[in-house]
Amino acid sequence: MPVSDACGEHSEGSTDTPINPKSEEKSDLLLQYPYRLAASTGDVYSGSIADTNAREKLAVQAEDVTAKDIPLRRRKRQAWQNAEESNCFRSAQWTADGRYLITNSEDSAVRVFGLPSEWLQEHGDKDPKSVSVLRPISVIYEPESVYSIGPCPWVLEDDTMNWFITCTRDNPIHLYSLDGSILSTYILQHSATEKYLSPHSIVFSHYYRHFICGTESMISVFDFNNREPLYNLRTIPSRSSIATTQTMKGILSAMSISPDSGILAAGTYTRSIGLYDQEGSGDVIAIFSVAEKDEKNSLSLKGITDVRWSQCGTYIYVSERKDNVITVWDVRRLFNKVATLRSRDANTVQRLGIDLIPDYVTGTEMVAGGGKDGMIKVWDVNVDTNPVLQWKAHNADPVTSVAVNPAWPSIAATCSGQRNHARKDYCDEKSEGFEMDNSLKLWRHVGFMQKHELSEFEPLDGSVALEGGAPRSLHNVEYA
Repeated sequence: MPVSDACGEHSEGSTDTPINPKSEEKSDLLLQYPYRLAASTGDVYSGSIADTNAREKLAVQAEDVTAKDIPLRRRKRQAWQNAEESNCFRSAQWTADGRYLITNSEDSAVRVFGLPSEWLQEHGDKDPKSVSVLRPISVIYEPESVYSIGPCPWVLEDDTMNWFITCTRDNPIHLYSLDGSILSTYILQHSATEKYLSPHSIVFSHYYRHFICGTESMISVFDFNNREPLYNLRTIPSRSSIATTQTMKGILSAMSISPDSGILAAGTYTRSIGLYDQEGSGDVIAIFSVAEKDEKNSLSLKGITDVRWSQCGTYIYVSERKDNVITVWDVRRLFNKVATLRSRDANTVQRLGIDLIPDYVTGTEMVAGGGKDGMIKVWDVNVDTNPVLQWKAHNADPVTSVAVNPAWPSIAATCSGQRNHARKDYCDEKSEGFEMDNSLKLWRHVGFMQKHELSEFEPLDGSVALEGGAPRSLHNVEYA
């Protein structure tokens, strides 16, 4: 059932035919040429933290890494307190140039994987017959759990100058190069107790050398050249304050900046979304709740885990834990829910991320997300609220993250895994033994995209990248 056109007015009357025919043609193309497995880590990480780290070391020594221009480097790890825990993947994100993939896992390690070099030479010409082996080119052990990671948002002239940011529990914010070297450290502390505040979400400015972090009831804006935040914006005056139409409380678990207006959308585990002008440094535009009127938040255990803006800056896609749907909200119509994307098996407290598959030609996008059943499903809101495409990506464990390559949208990365206690409960019900699928996989879509081009981006005044390259954006993409 179509719900809206790409960036025009929402259609409330006619819902029987697609409003955007190009989007329907794109969906037919997806069905004709489905995604196929092209690279995988295999069963290296399917086991406990202690076992998989030993297995990883042997695998890296036995095989060539996927990118030889960056040496394998490991920071000294702390003694694991949970060595017998399942080493599940928590999230995966691409760098802006699409050449490197950053992941974080249960063992508090951030791993960097490189795109197979042969793909860059003959991408899009034919489907590979063999499955490439993914091995990390860098492994960085953090002292505590990694809450969020933020890869470099700009395409740099020298791809080896890529970097990423990690936000770790009870620790400073670190800026790393891909080989594991620390480039900078940023301090975010409580003003009274000097306790480190741990960001659960991070997003980068579209126009300035800033990155924005979300902690409990606070938005912090950093400049890359300053160790301390430029300013902190509290979403509510104090913990004892009552939330109003201009305030919200709770951990800021997801953030996204509109590519059209620069409005920051911040979602919380208390199921509220706040809109802030000027990428979080301006006034509060509005606060609204995604909960139903008769729903009790304290009993539902729901909470926002992912927020995404549409390319036109009109709609917000919201994903929650303990919820089998993805909701679509129109910011022009008093934040009305205009669509509910169904048939997703995500009734779990585990964080299961979503991503958008963009069409840079029509300015529309499709939504991709995984579930507890290991299925990846793709929705096109211009065609139907049910998936237009789905496939089995992982066998035994939930899909914790879906990441669409920003430079080659025909490539998607998925990762999976869950902790032992969740797996034990499931196995007790099924009376079966343990079966782990802690893996990272790359999928290619043949026929969806032929090639990509990078175009120069002219930023606003004062907007420059870190030393080593200027920011660019991806615009010109040709589809088959």
